[in-house]
Amino acid sequence: MAKRKATPRKLKHKTVGPELSLREIRFCQLYAETENATQSYVDAGFSHGRPTAGQLAFRLLKKVQIREHIQDLRDAACESAKITTAKIARSLSQQAFTDRRAVFDTQGRMKPPHQWPKELAACIAGIEVDNLEEWKVDTESGGRKKAIVGYRWKVKFERSTEAKKILAQWLGMIGAEATGVVPQSNPLVVGGEADPSAL
Repeated sequence: MAKRKATPRKLKHKTVGPELSLREIRFCQLYAETENATQSYVDAGFSHGRPTAGQLAFRLLKKVQIREHIQDLRDAACESAKITTAKIARSLSQQAFTDRRAVFDTQGRMKPPHQWPKELAACIAGIEVDNLEEWKVDTESGGRKKAIVGYRWKVKFERSTEAKKILAQWLGMIGAEATGVVPQSNPLVVGGEADPSAL
């Protein structure tokens, strides 16, 4: 009895509706930005003549896949704008109202950075760390060498006044003409020392 040769089975691939061409995707992107169908049609690179670009663009907008893709693009843009606006508002609010004294402990010494509250991060313009060194006797060689005995921190904070002005302007409490251009100012600098064993 002869063996039958196994023939590979073809996999069936089903798609929901036809996929969009690159030009159609570009048209959707342009239309989502401008809402000008004719210009978006031309700028996407479609050729036209008779019927006109406007008529062809109108036909394109009737396609369900096109309308859905445009709506998806708009939804994504709205969501992205909300996230950005919320982050900016939170950062400005933290710069304006966070208590900078949270970098110090109850004895007035500066805490190590891992102990600072998270909301303080929006207020910090920069950090400088200097090593505090002392000469110590090296037991192996009998000589002296420098050893780090601590750290001196300089924390530069953004000034809260500018953040308050921007927030007040954004919320419509004061007009742009009342504040003028927000001047660039030097950051507020505080410093302190830390024991290396505390880090």
